[in-house]
Amino acid sequence: LGGAPLGRALEPSADAAGRTVVVVENDLYRRAPAAAVDAFLDGTATIVVDHLLHATARRADVVLPAATFAEGDGTLVSFEGRAQRFFQVFVPAEEIPESWRVLDRLAVASGRAPELRWPGFADVCGDVAASAPLLAPVAELVPEAPIPGFRLPRQPHRYSGRTAMNADRSVHEPQPPEDPDSPLAYSMEGLPAELDPALASHYRAPGWNSVSGLNKLQTEVGGPLRGGDPGRRLLEPSSDGDGTSYLGTLDLAEPIPEGALLVLPQPEVFGGEELSSGAPVVATRSGAARLQLSDADSEGLGLAEGDELTLVVDGTEVRLPVSRRGDLPAGIALVPTGRPDVPFLSLPAHGVPKR
Repeated sequence: LGGAPLGRALEPSADAAGRTVVVVENDLYRRAPAAAVDAFLDGTATIVVDHLLHATARRADVVLPAATFAEGDGTLVSFEGRAQRFFQVFVPAEEIPESWRVLDRLAVASGRAPELRWPGFADVCGDVAASAPLLAPVAELVPEAPIPGFRLPRQPHRYSGRTAMNADRSVHEPQPPEDPDSPLAYSMEGLPAELDPALASHYRAPGWNSVSGLNKLQTEVGGPLRGGDPGRRLLEPSSDGDGTSYLGTLDLAEPIPEGALLVLPQPEVFGGEELSSGAPVVATRSGAARLQLSDADSEGLGLAEGDELTLVVDGTEVRLPVSRRGDLPAGIALVPTGRPDVPFLSLPAHGVPKR
């Protein structure tokens, strides 16, 4: 995509004075050392567009709210390299626009654009495709209803008690909100999911338990969805036999220094990414952060299970209780990543243990 490392953007520059930076749905402190981010933000006016109150938002001069993934539409790219659309689940009680709508309004308010460029989601997808050819398939992911003029329901039949949600204010059911950005309706009424399984918000079949109802939308039990896998692959296997592979071996350019450890990241399913770490219920169940060492290294350092050890990685100190692992090779240390109680480390790197 022609981008540059974040570290280059954080480097001091002569034109930093009077510069305004817009950070969209990102916490810079999760991407770079805190000292580098602090120095960068100290010399800039910062606008944060996000739905999470994170460290970067607390340092911002202006914070603008944006819709969460459940309150807006968008595109996700899986580890397979497949781009897939996701759709708004519900309309928020307050008017909270998606981040791309906020950027569109900022462009008009700052005089960078004479008028709004993106009336709908298809418009912003078209601009993304035009500016980045690699992402051109994203513009093809704007789905249409199987039958023009009709929509598929978001709500299952069990949502029939929805009138009780507003009964304290009115016994008249309000008209469902309009959704110009998708072929889905905020209603129980609409086309059956069998017409387009890729747009099914739920599945139900008489006589089948809920999850087993998915079989009715598949070519065979446990098989792919009828109509093919939704989305488009942005990364395709090489067809000219150049040997390109998704997988490869780790090439350590430098040997591990004497007395040091090779520090590798340990991703965590719960609490290791931004949304789950920001949820108090999940955070309390993710457990305390631990430094994982092999039995051999633990014995060599005189460490028992639960003892604390400090690792110095590129000048940053991380002190954590040790968790001994018999299946871990000697010379390797695993540090949890993405947690608010663990500072950012650029890994893999060499770390020096210190008691």
